[in-house]
Amino acid sequence: MSFSAIKPADSPMRDDINRNLQELIMMRWIGVAAVACAFALTAPASATAAASAKPQAAAPQRQAEGN
Repeated sequence: MSFSAIKPADSPMRDDINRNLQELIMMRWIGVAAVACAFALTAPASATAAASAKPQAAAPQRQAEGN
């Protein structure tokens, strides 16, 4: 029985797996940063739109008294 298919711990195959994991982690953080930036850019605009959509309080009007 041969164990030639089993790679030692310091094989290039293990380095490829570690590199792939690092790339996946980096891509995930890039995605998180992109979503955070998009939210940071759109939040002020949506807050401005929400503030302008609120009904304004009517200023009290004085009635003219007839003399």
